[in-house]
Amino acid sequence: QGSEFNHTYVRRPVNAHPGFYAFWADGNPREASESRFYFSNIDGDVFQLPEVMTEDRVRPVRWKKNP
Repeated sequence: QGSEFNHTYVRRPVNAHPGFYAFWADGNPREASESRFYFSNIDGDVFQLPEVMTEDRVRPVRWKKNP
């Protein structure tokens, strides 16, 4: 609540690869805004793609697990 960004519902790809098991994005649904892309593996580890890609391939940022 009160966040600048809302997350969309998580989507699970059909015949998902264990390393790319779910994906979603955030942003402001009411107006044009910045958004970020997230995905997780089958174990629930969450990654965020860089907001700016300077190369064809870059490593995603891994989010820390909640305790």
